[in-house]
Amino acid sequence: MMKSVLFLPTNRLIEKCVKSYIQEVNYAKQNLQRNIPLVIVETNSEPFTEKNKKIIMELQNQYEELEIIHLTVEEQKTYFENLFEDMAPEIKEIFEETETNYGTAMNKLALFTCSLGCDAFHRRDSDTRLCFGEFKEAEEISLLK
Repeated sequence: MMKSVLFLPTNRLIEKCVKSYIQEVNYAKQNLQRNIPLVIVETNSEPFTEKNKKIIMELQNQYEELEIIHLTVEEQKTYFENLFEDMAPEIKEIFEETETNYGTAMNKLALFTCSLGCDAFHRRDSDTRLCFGEFKEAEEISLLK
């Protein structure tokens, strides 16, 4: 069976979106016996990242059976330093940029996917959320349909 990971790259406060998307991961675990890690990837080190860390810790306590990973800019820098240790510095620098770059972000997620031993990744935007639980009309969770 293919192993998937759900990424949430973000450059903002994640409270509403992450509480929404954790429902997809929990649904997969409870109803399909699929373990899909949720990985929050910070794209900068703004002050709100400390609040994000607290939110993620609360979710880890609430959903102990789920794998929730928080990748700060500093952790990503260490990851890419190790990954590209023997390569030209220009390659590493591309992945350490904190400017918004959709192409680089997707490349980062692909590398993280491989490092997590996964075959595929899903991505959600941090400025969106599921309607599930907010509107009567939204009865199904999108990732799994």
